[in-house]
Amino acid sequence: TQKISITSNTDWSIIVNGGDDWLTVTPTEGKNNDEVSVTAKENTGCATRTATITIKADGLDDQVVCITQNGYGYLNVSTTSLTYNPSGSTQKIEVASNVDWTVTVVGGDDWLTVSPMSGKNNGEVSVTVKARRDNTTHNATIIIKASGLADQKINAWQSGDGHYVLLSTNSLR
Repeated sequence: TQKISITSNTDWSIIVNGGDDWLTVTPTEGKNNDEVSVTAKENTGCATRTATITIKADGLDDQVVCITQNGYGYLNVSTTSLTYNPSGSTQKIEVASNVDWTVTVVGGDDWLTVSPMSGKNNGEVSVTVKARRDNTTHNATIIIKASGLADQKINAWQSGDGHYVLLSTNSLR
């Protein structure tokens, strides 16, 4: 609940546009100075909702108050795992969100690139892995974060190419 102070020397009334099922304004009419209570029900949806409160008095300009109530933030990703072969490639992670988000990478500094490193609302993150010619398996974790929401972790894995050379010794005499 929030309050609006009305300073007046005449009769006034209030009209609420939008918010019929989630916004309560009391009182909706008065005379002279008064305080109006504006109460919004909890927004359990993801979408932001808006309404306007118009204060009217005969012969005077309308006074308008804009009401905005944010929905719950959400952050989801299209996958939790990316697998790459030794030849490398680019894969995309779809981000479904209604908030700002950032990307961090743990591991993968020399073999994996991510772009973009931040976004707002729905978006797409490209993850590119370089081609490799060794038998080492590489792992990294891509973390997509938004304030106040659960981190979304994507494990990236690239296998070695299966080729190898073994020596019986590294010196001869």
